[in-house]
Amino acid sequence: MERLYALGIDAFRLMTYLLQPQSVEDISFDGVTGHIHFAPPNQFIREAVAAQFAQGKVQLLDVQKNIIENEGQ
Repeated sequence: MERLYALGIDAFRLMTYLLQPQSVEDISFDGVTGHIHFAPPNQFIREAVAAQFAQGKVQLLDVQKNIIENEGQ
């Protein structure tokens, strides 16, 4: 249920941006579910933030770094 709630928050925030007098291409923000930005021709992309819990604390993962290291093996 929390995921749907977070998605609803992001949808509401996106609508507030769409109702403002600005270019759609300029819309980019950090939402509850990840970074959201416009991608031509007519899409909004959500890039999730990779993280994990370690000893009760959230630690962000550097996914790009891990991909590059794994490709070199």
